[in-house]
Amino acid sequence: MKNEFYINLILSILILSIVSFPLFAGDLSDKHGANIAKTLTNLDIKPVDENRNLEKSTEQFWKKHTLVDKIGQTFEVISFDKNNGIKKFNREASRTFLKRDLFGLPQYTASYYYAKYDKNSVFVESTYLQVISDTRWNRLLYGSLDGALKSYNDIIGPGEIVSNSQGQIFVAEKGKSRILVFKVTGSGKEAELQLSYTIEGINEPTSLAYNDGGTPFDPNDGFLFVADASQNTITKWKVNAASAEKLKIYRGFKWPVSIGSGKWNGANTNQLYVIDSYAKKITLYEESDEELTELSQVQALTNQTFSKIEVDHFGQIYLSDAVNGELYKLTANLEILDSKKMPQNSGINDLSIPFGTVEIVGEGKYWAGFDQLFALQTWNDESGVERLKLGLALQNQTMEISEHNDLIKTEFTITDFAETGFSVFTADNKKIFESEKVWNASGKNSLTWTRSNESNGQVKQGFYKFELEIKSAYQEETLIRESSFYLPLYYHINCGDEDGTEDIALVRGQSKKLNGQFYIEGDVIVEYKISGLDAASEYKISTKFLNLEGNESHQNIQIDGIYIYESTVPNMGSATDYLSVPKETFADGEIQILVSGDENNPVLVSDIWLKESGRNFTLQDPQKVIPTDFKLEQNYPNPFNPTTSISYQLPNAGEVELSVFDMLGRKIETLVNSFQDAGIYSINFDGSNLASGLYFYQLKTGKQIETRKMLLVK
Repeated sequence: MKNEFYINLILSILILSIVSFPLFAGDLSDKHGANIAKTLTNLDIKPVDENRNLEKSTEQFWKKHTLVDKIGQTFEVISFDKNNGIKKFNREASRTFLKRDLFGLPQYTASYYYAKYDKNSVFVESTYLQVISDTRWNRLLYGSLDGALKSYNDIIGPGEIVSNSQGQIFVAEKGKSRILVFKVTGSGKEAELQLSYTIEGINEPTSLAYNDGGTPFDPNDGFLFVADASQNTITKWKVNAASAEKLKIYRGFKWPVSIGSGKWNGANTNQLYVIDSYAKKITLYEESDEELTELSQVQALTNQTFSKIEVDHFGQIYLSDAVNGELYKLTANLEILDSKKMPQNSGINDLSIPFGTVEIVGEGKYWAGFDQLFALQTWNDESGVERLKLGLALQNQTMEISEHNDLIKTEFTITDFAETGFSVFTADNKKIFESEKVWNASGKNSLTWTRSNESNGQVKQGFYKFELEIKSAYQEETLIRESSFYLPLYYHINCGDEDGTEDIALVRGQSKKLNGQFYIEGDVIVEYKISGLDAASEYKISTKFLNLEGNESHQNIQIDGIYIYESTVPNMGSATDYLSVPKETFADGEIQILVSGDENNPVLVSDIWLKESGRNFTLQDPQKVIPTDFKLEQNYPNPFNPTTSISYQLPNAGEVELSVFDMLGRKIETLVNSFQDAGIYSINFDGSNLASGLYFYQLKTGKQIETRKMLLVK
């Protein structure tokens, strides 16, 4: 088992090492410090081919994406250097703090991180290198841990830069139609860029994408994709430490200006993303047998210009619109998640998400992305390098109930890979159920509650609170969204294998089992009693009969002596449709269900379903619902034994008192006596210690008073 203590220690040291480098790192030790994805600790997650459903599709890419009920932040702009008060590193900041112009025209950037930890040593070997191509001054500028800046000047027309875990830095040199392949040598302040070899014969190397073949630390199975916009081609090269071999040329693009390799859990997949500038689209391809198959695409609007692709640890896509200064985040299959408008006239030249290698001697290496994104913008006094934290947002959450009232499903969109789960509470905040935590990819997800409690018993009707919890994979950020709702009654009686729900009682009949099928058999009658019903509501019932003898069998259903169903049961048995329960039968809060047959055949009942039809599943979002009227609801259920729920709504905040009185006007109990905000509230009342009879409950706030009756029947 991997030691999380050592991993966290090494990451802390790595991050603190980055702090000393002034070029791009900024102050990463503050509360917005960089965090490596938690997949370093060997999370159990599905591989990409099992977790992605990539169907060929085309969708319009809208200028504005409407986000409903959003909580959290997908992008959070943070200070480039908090200690020195640098919000954004630009030309003015360079002149103020470095006393010189650091760049002429910075266009592209990439980074390399490495840290090695030995438990038997107190020292850590660590290297951080940030490389920037300056197209105006024709040089590469890079820096090491101690903050010293170095340059590589033997280059004409430096272009895009990519790196890998082996310490290789690939740089497009447009002026000489080739790729420069560097190796990071030395460590710490001694780190240098050493030219290993060149890849020649590329007319205009516009964009680069490295693919590790799914094994980041194997130096012999890496590939480099090179987009040549002038030839409308993408060439695939097999690369290693000493040479490159051309494998395949893909054609048919329309000025490919940016490409990116798909990722999942840090390692590359066989997916390739391409921005075609003339076609104004981004396309996702799958590479197999040296062929590219289109899976999905997004078309730009007339006034949009897609310019750069970046892929994070979990395969999510970051897409820039250079003309409008817009930054988009998409799922791996190009479904939009969120967007951010950058400052006006800043543009976006390049996007960079740092990745790092952590090696623990005796345990292994880990390759993962950080929760930081650097946006390289137009270099002037107002814009330059923007630093953003990659956060988590929850949006578009809905909740719904199934036709039979037996399942509650919530659907929602998350903007990053996250751990999700939910808890259910009663109106008085007692937790009755907590789901397992599961990891979900970004995009649309859903969770379902089978309306059971922790003991797997059936949950009664009433008001409940649903708490959806979303936890980031990078840091300890957790989003919690609460929703309150009224849950209509639903009981499924698996006859012969009842779950012990207190409101359901078998009065007559014997439990039996045949071929795994439970059922209740009665010579003449099967009888159940169900209590806890609301006299003011409405209910429907369905029953499933068995016919094991194969003879014609006649079955009847009575509710408190009123026949509601009569039919012949076929050989294989049958279930009735939902039938209305006569309202007069549950005026006292309970019903007696009698299933009877004929003299020649026993009564065999396998299932009974009872659901509430008089009240609907009603979602009450405490973040949105502000009542307009002062109102005290009728308690539910009523009559009750021994507990009931009392709901009320407050249009304004104030001191609130909710009390219960007996028939003589004596106060029995004070349920609420406190200041409450405007909203919808529900509280349970327990009459276990009271005698049967009529009681009153009263709500007071300010000059408003409302009183209602309730009946306790034991």
